[in-house]
Amino acid sequence: MSVHELAAAHVALHQAERSAPNNYFNPERPWQHLRKYVDAAPAQFLPDRLEGASVLEFGSGTRNVWNLAAALLVNGAGNVTTYEPGKVLKTQSELSYREFLAEIVRTPSRYALAHVEPEHVRSRAVALLESPPPYTARSRQELLDREQTFDLILSNHVLEHVDDVRVELDLLDRLSRANTAQIHRVDFRDHRLFSDRSRSYDPLEFYLDGRLTTCNGLRASDVEQAFVAAGYEASRVGQTTIDVADLPSPIIERFAEYEPEDLAVLTADWLVTRG
Repeated sequence: MSVHELAAAHVALHQAERSAPNNYFNPERPWQHLRKYVDAAPAQFLPDRLEGASVLEFGSGTRNVWNLAAALLVNGAGNVTTYEPGKVLKTQSELSYREFLAEIVRTPSRYALAHVEPEHVRSRAVALLESPPPYTARSRQELLDREQTFDLILSNHVLEHVDDVRVELDLLDRLSRANTAQIHRVDFRDHRLFSDRSRSYDPLEFYLDGRLTTCNGLRASDVEQAFVAAGYEASRVGQTTIDVADLPSPIIERFAEYEPEDLAVLTADWLVTRG
C-alpha cells in the first residue's frame, strides 16, 4: 500500500469510526482495558512480574488487534502475542495501533502505570512506531508453536463464547510456564445487547426465551468449576451483579437449577494459577 493509499484509508476509516458506537480509534479504550486487568490483579503488573514478561492476549478482537499489546509494551512487557482466529481488519488495526502509540508519545504520563516513568513509556512508544506490530497467531497450531512460553495470559470477554471452556484451558496450560498467571474477564450478559440494536434488551433476557446468540450460556459457577476441574486455583477478583429481586421472571428450565445469586452475576474477573 502506497503512502497516499494509506493516508486515504486513514481518513476514510477515521471518519467512519468517529460516528460508530464503538470508537476503536479512541486511545482510552485499550488503556481502560489495561486498567481493568490491573485493578483485578495488581500484583501481576508490578515491575518484578511485568518487566520483560512474555504476554498472550487470548482473543484480541478483529478491529484493534494490537492496542492492548501497545499499552503493555510501553509499560515494560518484553513481548506480547495476540491470538485472534476471526477475520482481522488489518489496515484498520494497524492504523488504530499507530494512532494510539502517537497519542502515547504526546502524553506519556497519561498511559504510564504507577511504577513506570513517563519518559520510559514515551521512548518505548517511539521505538514501537518504528517497528512492525506485534505477532498475531491466527490458529491454535500457531499458538502451540509457542508452547510453555508465556508468563501472563489475558482474556477479555472470551470464555462466554467458546464451545468448551475445558478445551481452551487445556490449550492455555500447554502455553504456560510453571508460574504463569491468567486473568480472565467474562461477560455473562445477553449479547443481543451489543449485536442487535433494533430494540433494547434486558441484560439477562435469555433467561426468558433461551436465545443465546453468540454466548454459550455458562454461568459464573460453571466457569469456576471448569477452572477447578482443569487443576487450577481460581480466585474471583471482581464482579458486577444485579439485585436478585431484579432477575427476569419466569426463568426458563435451562437456568432454573442455578442459585439466584449465580444468575445475578453480569460480569466476573478471575485470577487463575496452576494449583
